[in-house]
Amino acid sequence: MFENTKDKLMNKEAFFVLIIQIINPLDKLYKLLRNCILKEVKGLIDLTPNHKWMIYQTIILSKNLFTIFQTQNDLERKAQAEDKLIPAIDQNLRFDAIVSLNEAFVFEIMSIPRIGQFMYIMLKKKGFENLEDINESKCYKPMLGQLDDLQFKNLFNSFHFSKESRIVDEVPFEEEKIEIK
Repeated sequence: MFENTKDKLMNKEAFFVLIIQIINPLDKLYKLLRNCILKEVKGLIDLTPNHKWMIYQTIILSKNLFTIFQTQNDLERKAQAEDKLIPAIDQNLRFDAIVSLNEAFVFEIMSIPRIGQFMYIMLKKKGFENLEDINESKCYKPMLGQLDDLQFKNLFNSFHFSKESRIVDEVPFEEEKIEIK
């Protein structure tokens, strides 16, 4: 979305604070996106180009959110220190929010049937083997290679360990309560 340079510093924490305040609980964003993607779609077999585009944009939005908030280099720390409006966020709150975003993405978006095909298109740039993937890559060229720097390990670790900690704390998600029943 943006990068800090020596000439132009922007405090990313301001975006983080806004997201935390606007989207509370943090999985609300992904529940909304999931409902939009699955609206009027039966089994994700006959997706319209609009539905496909929405899936791709959801994945890119998520990747951008993760990229913005997971990395903090010296320039970002400097921008944060010079910002007089937004104080530094407690590192535990920052970590918990990032883990919640990662977990919600896996739980709500990656669990959509056939979403892996779209992520596969976004991971590769060329060398698709079957005709369907070749055609998809031609139709959605701007999406090719968009997930090169997405940290899947962080996504799955967040999902797994958050679920484990809720089991230990005996505080399941609403969906987990339904699943258990």
